[in-house]
Amino acid sequence: MQQKGDPPKLGDNAEGWQNEPTLTMPISYAMNSCAVTWYAAADPEGKRSPPPTMASFARPADTIIICENQWPTADVHGPDWMWGICPGLFTHQAGKQANFIFFDGHAKSKKWIATLYPLTQNNWQPDEPNPDPNNRKIHGQGQDGSCDYTVPATPSDKAFQTKDCLLVYQ
Repeated sequence: MQQKGDPPKLGDNAEGWQNEPTLTMPISYAMNSCAVTWYAAADPEGKRSPPPTMASFARPADTIIICENQWPTADVHGPDWMWGICPGLFTHQAGKQANFIFFDGHAKSKKWIATLYPLTQNNWQPDEPNPDPNNRKIHGQGQDGSCDYTVPATPSDKAFQTKDCLLVYQ
């Protein structure tokens, strides 16, 4: 049984899917830390953050709120796994795609890499992405610098060529 903090292992399944040992099911879900804060509206330390509204997003139909992942606990850093911890990414075996929920409420199946590239249309940044194709910065409204990323220039960058990344991207 996987413990909190353990990296996912091939064959690990979300609770309730143990009767499907040949299939890998998502263990949990992650929230887009570029688009939201994890401070509660009534945080006792005074770090209050009002919940986002549809009007607070430039692109609610193009901004991800929830993504599937393989870590044994739910977390708020969905985009982090794309360019650093590929073992956390979950893809369904058919088509190597994952399911994503967008701020407007619709869900869509996409390849993880297609949620980031082209950077000028990425699905993690809640405002309009920088139209400069040479800009590699993603910035969101997460707190404490939780969404200030410089991402690899292209999907074929060597950062994405690790064994773990190739399992979910190709």
